[in-house]
Amino acid sequence: SGDGDIRSNISAGGTAKAFSLNSRQLEVVEIVKPLLIRDGIFFAGLDFIGDKLTEVNVFSPGGVGVISQLIKVDFIDEIINELERKHYIRSHYNYKLSKMGYPIKTRDMNRIKYC
Repeated sequence: SGDGDIRSNISAGGTAKAFSLNSRQLEVVEIVKPLLIRDGIFFAGLDFIGDKLTEVNVFSPGGVGVISQLIKVDFIDEIINELERKHYIRSHYNYKLSKMGYPIKTRDMNRIKYC
């Protein structure tokens, strides 16, 4: 990363450190979770700066290997097993299952604006 490059992620030379989410970040996760489930997303990466949600990575959550190393838990096999399970179940229904979830109430949508 050269002058003027504001990236700070791993691919741009950033370093990863283990940390725990604070109560506000956990609250934001609980607000976003049903929205992701409603849209059929079971695995995503949430990026925070302080208490503000800045990005939801659904196409390329990334960092799985780094996170596994940091917390010393190999959950990559679990992700692959869950993908295979979902594929297997959907194949029995000719891939015509709708997204699972529930309707989001207006008050929940209003709360998300402040995340």
